[in-house]
Amino acid sequence: MSGIREEHPALPQGWTWGTISEIANLISGQHILKENYNLKALGVPYLTGPDDFGPKSPTISKWTEKPKAIALENDTLITVKGAGVGKVNLLGTSKAAISRQLMAIRSDQINSSYIYYYFKSIFPFLQKLGAGSTVPGIDRESILGISIPIAPVNEQILISAKIEELFSRLDAGVQALRRARAQLQRYRQSVLQAAVEGRLTAEWRAAHPEVEPANEFLKRISRQHKLKHSEQFADTDASGLRKLPEGWEWTNIEHITENHDGKRIPIKETDRAQRHGPYPYFGASGIIDYMDDYLFDGDYLLIGEDGANLVSRSTPIAFQAHGKFWVNNHAHVLTTFGEIPLSFLEIFFNHIILTPYVTGTAQPKLTQKNMNKIQVPFPPLNEQRKIVEIVENAISLINDTETVVHQSSKRSDHLRQSILQRAFQGKLVPQDPSDEPASLLLERIRAERIKEPPRRGRKSKAHQSRLAQ
Repeated sequence: MSGIREEHPALPQGWTWGTISEIANLISGQHILKENYNLKALGVPYLTGPDDFGPKSPTISKWTEKPKAIALENDTLITVKGAGVGKVNLLGTSKAAISRQLMAIRSDQINSSYIYYYFKSIFPFLQKLGAGSTVPGIDRESILGISIPIAPVNEQILISAKIEELFSRLDAGVQALRRARAQLQRYRQSVLQAAVEGRLTAEWRAAHPEVEPANEFLKRISRQHKLKHSEQFADTDASGLRKLPEGWEWTNIEHITENHDGKRIPIKETDRAQRHGPYPYFGASGIIDYMDDYLFDGDYLLIGEDGANLVSRSTPIAFQAHGKFWVNNHAHVLTTFGEIPLSFLEIFFNHIILTPYVTGTAQPKLTQKNMNKIQVPFPPLNEQRKIVEIVENAISLINDTETVVHQSSKRSDHLRQSILQRAFQGKLVPQDPSDEPASLLLERIRAERIKEPPRRGRKSKAHQSRLAQ
């Protein structure tokens, strides 16, 4: 296709342009009925689409004893239908049946890795080629018409080897980044755990023995809110619970918070679409929309009430909301008594395992009744403030480091594309003037392919015509 050539700089000496129809055979995949493939490794591997693709070669999960279209080892597999259009892999097994979502590019005289990496380098082009319909797709003639810069044979081998070498280094770097990310997550949890166990403020506590003990503070809270808590408040049963630091006390959520769930009002998405405005609309995991009105005005702690995140904890279960906002019925709404920092309870909720308090499996739920029973290791008020200060400083450092890790990971993706771009501009390895020019290679391929017996069908006639030209 001319679009690639127009955007490509001049080729190095000894290179030439060709098309896929000139250098390769293209095998279109065919659909296999569900009853004709299996998960028991019976027959040949069967690849249904990009969901089977790995970083370079597919992962086999299905087999068939009734194969139709067959791809062979080192064929370049390209996704030609569906959301993953343009994604490619290099077949690493001796053969595999391929579905109609895939095509296989096979060449006997052009290095297979060279073709594979070239198609990786033009992924954005392939995506555009497949756009424009309800179901993205690239037809056979478009693939055959794609232009490819052909290097001399020896240089193709050197280019593929150099890409492999540089990608291996990048892979090692990405693995190190993933380990760093995992370590940061563990460190984040260890900071929260140390906070609620009192280890984070051990030195501060030793230096401040005069602070009011937590039990006295809790009694004051009880007296101040006796109208609501006179019969509810009682010493929490600490039997079976771990021993707390000096001055700490076990209590329950209901003894230290006021619940505002009764003010929540859920609004359907279709109704919210008619009421867009400046006020955040919160759900179980944060802001999900904006409204033209608000229910709450102030500082509150929101706790996810339902959803898989109660168990998986892929996002924080507790988060603060400030100012004017709206909340649906998927997040509990709390304020605290006696100047207890919202951030302290946020730290606590984001550390503890909620499984003992969660009901339901298909749709996990933390009821208000169960939440009120959650036992809290409660420090003196001043120590809570110190805990918040230390944790916020540590979490800020962790977040900054995670940003650096994320940016480095994105930089790795850009470097891969840069490597591929340089490779097919002839800038990755030096040229050897003694190599046979690619134009002679292409002439030889054309001559041999035009002697091939014609395949059946109108498409085959068009293919032979292109070769003759």
